[in-house]
Amino acid sequence: MALPRQLGLVVLLLLCGTQGRWSSPIPLATCPEACVCPDRTQINCSSLGLSVAPRHPSMSRTTDLDLSHNLLRAVALHRPNLELRALRLGNNQISYLSLCLDMRSSDGGGRRLRAPEAWRNQRSKRFVSWAPSLLLLSMEKNRLAETPWGLGGSRALQVLQLSYNQISTLDAGDLEGLWQLKELHLHHNLISSLHPQAFMGLTNLTVIDLSFNLLMSVSPATFLSPRVGLEVRGDGNPWRCDCEMASLKRWMALDADRDQRLWLDMVCFSPSSLAGRDLLQLREEDLGCPGPSAQNRPGFHHDLTVDQGSTVLLPCSIEQGSHLLGYVVDSV
Repeated sequence: MALPRQLGLVVLLLLCGTQGRWSSPIPLATCPEACVCPDRTQINCSSLGLSVAPRHPSMSRTTDLDLSHNLLRAVALHRPNLELRALRLGNNQISYLSLCLDMRSSDGGGRRLRAPEAWRNQRSKRFVSWAPSLLLLSMEKNRLAETPWGLGGSRALQVLQLSYNQISTLDAGDLEGLWQLKELHLHHNLISSLHPQAFMGLTNLTVIDLSFNLLMSVSPATFLSPRVGLEVRGDGNPWRCDCEMASLKRWMALDADRDQRLWLDMVCFSPSSLAGRDLLQLREEDLGCPGPSAQNRPGFHHDLTVDQGSTVLLPCSIEQGSHLLGYVVDSV
């Protein structure tokens, strides 16, 4: 039986209206409130006066997260994000950052450790990072007293920006696992000591910026591992130009002879007689080192204590000139 034309039109309109209402639900917000999201892979929450990092489902899917220029004291993004490539936290008030997703000790005892103890004792290999695919971590102008914990879990990291903080030392293991790291920016900190193995295994490094810290001396063996194509910036440090810097001076001279410039702007701060002088232009006698005749006399020896696994540079003088010999210490 044929439907009246008017009834058929009403039924058709109802069906169309119902179909449109069911097939086009109102989409959920894809961007945290007040933030800007150019696309589904970027979240920009900078310069919003935030004291707490926003919580939003999209945070676990973004590839570029910008929380810079806020009032953050801590960042706890403990939901894993396998896609995050760039994390920008500069210009905040952050004094501590952990990239570790699981901070429980893995020694089988089940004892909950404080974050510093857990990281220092167990190292990054025992933890899972909440940002394992990170390529860039920017934390300049914060209040960090140490490097972030769990860095080694982000093994693809290429750029680490930690300038303008309060970091005082760089220990062995702080950068362990960052085999792809290319740039390390530590300028304008309070660094007064570098462990000889701080950069061990980081063969892809091209820039280490240590300018404007509190370094007075450093062993060139510290930089042997990432040596090829490396540029070390050391200006603005209170370098003490004495005999302890002789090995570094020899290394700089060797690079200069090969038209390489590994070390930049190594200017003496003390003693006062050498203040303002370029270390490369000094003679070993200027550094207060004993002359070759004293070193070559019978019975001359020099005691040296080093860490296991370190590379040691030993000077050797012969009639044709001075040389540097390198040894790796396998055992104590």
